[in-house]
Amino acid sequence: MVMRGPKGLHLNKVFLIMASWIVSPALSGLVSAILYIIFDIAVFRRRDSLKCGLRAMPIFYFCVFYFNTFMVVYHGSKWIGLDTTPFWLALLISLGVSSLASMSFQFIFRPFILKWVRRGDSSEEKNGAPRLTPANGAFTSLETSFAHNAVTVGDPDLGLRRFWFLPNRTRRDDPKTLRLFSAIQVFTGCFTGFSHGSKDIPNTIAPLATLIAVFSTAKVPSPGETPLWILCYGSFAACIGFWMLGHRVIKTVGKEFTEINSFCGFTVELGAAITVLCAAKIGIPVSMTICIVGSIVAVGAVRGSVPVNWQLFRKAFLAWICTFPLSGVFSGCIMFGLKYFFLSK
Repeated sequence: MVMRGPKGLHLNKVFLIMASWIVSPALSGLVSAILYIIFDIAVFRRRDSLKCGLRAMPIFYFCVFYFNTFMVVYHGSKWIGLDTTPFWLALLISLGVSSLASMSFQFIFRPFILKWVRRGDSSEEKNGAPRLTPANGAFTSLETSFAHNAVTVGDPDLGLRRFWFLPNRTRRDDPKTLRLFSAIQVFTGCFTGFSHGSKDIPNTIAPLATLIAVFSTAKVPSPGETPLWILCYGSFAACIGFWMLGHRVIKTVGKEFTEINSFCGFTVELGAAITVLCAAKIGIPVSMTICIVGSIVAVGAVRGSVPVNWQLFRKAFLAWICTFPLSGVFSGCIMFGLKYFFLSK
């Protein structure tokens, strides 16, 4: 707007970004909530949840590795020769990798993981079985960290109404089964990190790549492959930022919206990663953090056994809306100053 006026602004892209503030967390939350209900019915509602979890775990590993591998291979990076991979070959490669991961768990790692699960102290998974006590004819959590401005467990007028497919609020999940999901959560965490790198880092370094191209060639470049060294620079800068300030976001997202156990974390990470990677393939600019928050809130609402901090969610949503115009105003002011001092005649 400062340099070229209305002609320099692509309103359709702006509206697409604004729509993603609502669509991306809602879609990510919907995917994670559906996955949570499906996995909950398949495992935790069974009489022997640990046995059912061991039976279903190869399928879970297959799905996680299949989707992640397909997203990497199909129309992948030019630097490793994956940009021309045909659809059928991507399917075959994904099938091979996911089958190998599934069979490795079933025939190699299953006894070791089972031994590790049984040896683990159940007290490590207390968050998966919140203590409940009757109060005024309803159940409320003994945890008080979310009591203020949050939906309590026993309030029938707030949150989701109970349907048959929703989990029982007073149920205590088996700590050993929760520990079983903490093993696969390592891979969904890597899946989420890959999704973060596929969207947030490119969104950040895109202006820098354009600036360097203009400085080097004295003309606006056409859309193309970003140089490898710029990608490495962006990844390194993201790691530094994560190391210095990331703990604050981790604390807020991981603890202050609602309580999360390993099973919830598995569905949250998987649903958010699926949403972000699909958006990356389509070309929609979404944020991994927004999708993670939407998934956490949705899974917490569906779970129902612990409260959700809705006030914090409203603050986060307001922050998403405010950062866009504020960053535009600051950038416009800086550009106006540079134009006035260096480009004006």
